[in-house]
Amino acid sequence: MQLIEPSVVVAVSVDNAPDAGGRWRHPVRLERVRPDLDVSDVQLFRTRTD
Repeated sequence: MQLIEPSVVVAVSVDNAPDAGGRWRHPVRLERVRPDLDVSDVQLFRTRTD
């Protein structure tokens, strides 16, 4: 796995229905790019260590 540095903020829509493995059952959909926000304006979901 290779970590990347976030460079753009986007809005997404998701169905909050995870399966038994913790993955979303339905695809994540890109709604739009948010040029009004900088990467430093938003929190990351989580940091992976594996």
